[in-house]
Amino acid sequence: MATADTNTIEETEVWQKFGLIGFVISVMFLLILRFISPAIYYESGRRYGVIFGFLLALPLIAISAASFTNKEYATEPIEAIEVFVETKGSSSSKSKSFYLFVDVAGSIKRFEVPLKVWDTIEEQSPINIEVQKGYLGYTIVHKISPYESGEF
Repeated sequence: MATADTNTIEETEVWQKFGLIGFVISVMFLLILRFISPAIYYESGRRYGVIFGFLLALPLIAISAASFTNKEYATEPIEAIEVFVETKGSSSSKSKSFYLFVDVAGSIKRFEVPLKVWDTIEEQSPINIEVQKGYLGYTIVHKISPYESGEF
């Protein structure tokens, strides 16, 4: 059995949507601060720290909060779906990582797996992925297993 470290299938959508929401909130905070306490913007070093702090931190906090909420408050049952491994790959760094590229819902997704698992699965072979609909509606991957045996 290989856990997928709770990957979100719609990862790009979560980053785009909640990153934009965080950015909009940070711009609103900066405008409010400009009217409430304009002295913050008088000194150059402080001004850039405040602006970039809000513009970088709030989008990242919004993305993290959305991912956490989606996973932790999920109430839907976990279900297994059968998918096919399109290709396999590995990194070329010192600490090798091994990947399975899987077609899930019409999109190729990459899952990192241990070498033992990577060696046992062939390209174009079926595997089971245990998924759950998260609280915010984004699909969470809990476990990856071979189709035949059900466990690694």
